[in-house]
This record gives sequence, C-alpha cells and structure tokens, in this order.
Amino acid sequence: MSYFEPPYGPLALIDLNTNRLLWSRPIGNMRELGPFGIRPSMPCFEVGIPVYGGTTTTRSGLILQVETLDSTFRAIDIRNGKTL
Repeated sequence: MSYFEPPYGPLALIDLNTNRLLWSRPIGNMRELGPFGIRPSMPCFEVGIPVYGGTTTTRSGLILQVETLDSTFRAIDIRNGKTL
C-alpha cells in the first residue's frame, strides 16, 4: 500500500493470536471537506481520511469511531467491518 493513494485512513482488524488481518476498510469521507466549507457535489463514498484518535470496542462486538475530519460518529460491526 502506498501512503499517497487512497485509502488514507484505513481501519483494520487483526487477530492478535494469529497475527492475521481479518478485514480492512477505509474510514471517513470527503462530504464536509470541500474548499471554503463548500460541500462537494460528487457522490459521497468512503475514501479514508485522517483520523485524530483511537477507537473503543464494546463487549457486544461494536467498534465505536468518532475522531475523523468528517465529524461522523460510526458504530462498526467487529465481525465484518460494516457500518451499522
């Protein structure tokens, strides 16, 4: 993976017992990041953007992610990486 191509801010789950990557996905979108506060007119999709903080994982299998530039609170299923 190159550091100059998307995804810029991936979220990945690694099994620490086997050191195996279980899934990886971009986290964050460009919806609020147009120039001068103008929202881009293009469709919004996850490209991965800079992440300021870590994540919190619940006992029930949710990953909570909030510290991205797009100001979005995400609840992600730990089993498959899908946003709930």
